[in-house]
Amino acid sequence: MRSFLPGLLFILSAMYSANAQRICGAPAYKLQMLKSDPSLNGVFSNIEKQIASVSNKSNGNVARRDTTSNEIIYIPVVIHLLYHNAGENISDVQVKSQMDALNNDFSMSNSDRINTPKAFKPLAADARIRFCLAQVDVQGKRTTGIERKYTTRTSFTTDDGMKMAQKDGIAAWDSKRYLNIWVCNLSSRCVGYRL
Repeated sequence: MRSFLPGLLFILSAMYSANAQRICGAPAYKLQMLKSDPSLNGVFSNIEKQIASVSNKSNGNVARRDTTSNEIIYIPVVIHLLYHNAGENISDVQVKSQMDALNNDFSMSNSDRINTPKAFKPLAADARIRFCLAQVDVQGKRTTGIERKYTTRTSFTTDDGMKMAQKDGIAAWDSKRYLNIWVCNLSSRCVGYRL
């Protein structure tokens, strides 16, 4: 059975058709997973109950996490970059600029924060979470945090093929230690999915 412990997996699309309407593939991906393994319905249900339980507690004595009050949590990220042609093999500079954008969003230092919807303004804050490219790989060796691979596939689907070497993808690093992000060309109008 797959581990879903803080398994936040983002799939980003490097290329997409300019005239196609972009869609999120997460709902289709979840349905596909439930179809292949109906027992996951219970797993998803339990996760949603836990989130609702924590969200509904208004008691100030509830510890949301076991960190100090002003601590910043750093999450090491590995970017798995799959490319079929030179245009899909994006530069390290572009990867780093997207990491900067992600950190700006999570620290609420993004330039468009003034566009926060009124209903969310009282809740908007610095999440005190920062994402950084991994500096050490699973074997303890130095890394840039960017793993590149030429693939013979022109695109991937939401079947998780990009996460499997046997499907010409790249396997995930330990999800308890790293946030894995795949950048590849996704078929159809889907620009990405996560679960």
